[in-house]
Amino acid sequence: MKDAAAKKVEATDALTAEQVAAYLDANPDFFQDRGALLDRLALPHEVPGATSLVTRQLGVLRERNQALRARLGDVLESAESNHALFEATLKATQALLALSRSVRGAEALAILEAHFAADAIALKVVVAEGQPAPVAALPRLQAEVLEATLGALLQAGPVCGALRPEEQTLLFDEPDYPSAIFARFPLSQGALVLAFGSRDGAHFTAAMGTLFFEFLGQTLAALLDPAPSRGGRG
Repeated sequence: MKDAAAKKVEATDALTAEQVAAYLDANPDFFQDRGALLDRLALPHEVPGATSLVTRQLGVLRERNQALRARLGDVLESAESNHALFEATLKATQALLALSRSVRGAEALAILEAHFAADAIALKVVVAEGQPAPVAALPRLQAEVLEATLGALLQAGPVCGALRPEEQTLLFDEPDYPSAIFARFPLSQGALVLAFGSRDGAHFTAAMGTLFFEFLGQTLAALLDPAPSRGGRG
């Protein structure tokens, strides 16, 4: 590709080295916005007048090195965060499964609070008006109120991001957690809502993964479901 371009220049303009040198001398800022071209130039340090171009090349390489370091830092930070989340999920699941008797709502919430460093953790059951709660010892959410406040968000699975004050109050009973991750998980009767909240409005973002959270919620729903096939747990 480069050879073809060079031949085209030779055929049409027949530029000489002296003409190129004269043009560059008349246009000293020619390489200012042509970093890619600078990358391909061979500029020995000992050649007089080449210092500024070499410096420019070194600057470009330094900028790229810094960008790569920043990207690597982001990858390592994400890996560390995912590892910590995996460890917490694993330990919480093991603690739930290790209970010698049926898992109850208060016990499940205590295990979550012991293994996850969220500012607030909510575990609530969703019930229709006039119906008993399917899981004992857990706060209730009226299905109608939940639908009116968060229904549209809950349709697509776990949600991660900013919350309005009324949404915070519904999940955490107070408007002190402006960002959260939350989801609704079906039970044989009603549903289970799990939410982690943060006082930092930028802590939970839409770009965060929700795989571990979804696994945790599904595990809790399976263990807490009072369906007869599960031994009538409540």
